[in-house]
Amino acid sequence: MVNVQARLREEYKRYQDLLEFIPNAYLVSDTQGKIQSANCATATLFNLQQRFLVNKSLICFIAVEERQAFRCQLNQMHECECDYVQEWILHIQPRGCKPFEAAITVAPIRDVKGKLTGLPWMVRDIHHVSYQPLLSLER
Repeated sequence: MVNVQARLREEYKRYQDLLEFIPNAYLVSDTQGKIQSANCATATLFNLQQRFLVNKSLICFIAVEERQAFRCQLNQMHECECDYVQEWILHIQPRGCKPFEAAITVAPIRDVKGKLTGLPWMVRDIHHVSYQPLLSLER
């Protein structure tokens, strides 16, 4: 049993290390959008030290004019039982910097009963890239 736990800890650490050094911002939130973990790229993109991201609401980093649309999209994830990856285009508001256009990818994590338990997010700065969104929050 001890050997199995040690191997699980090693695997967890290995995946944590992999996610830490991917070039895109990657974070995990609870079902309400409260950040539980975030990699170095997220800290850079949001202009806030990594340790201060935990327990902050992701909505704090969404441009004010798009927060309501973001909340609506987040609520829809609770209401529908879809498990597919969703991509949204919106403006990120880093701490103390100008907002920029970003592609946000999210895929719901559900338990065996289908209840939403968490949300992994990938955030990519696209303001200098020609990019075609799968879904735009602009209406």
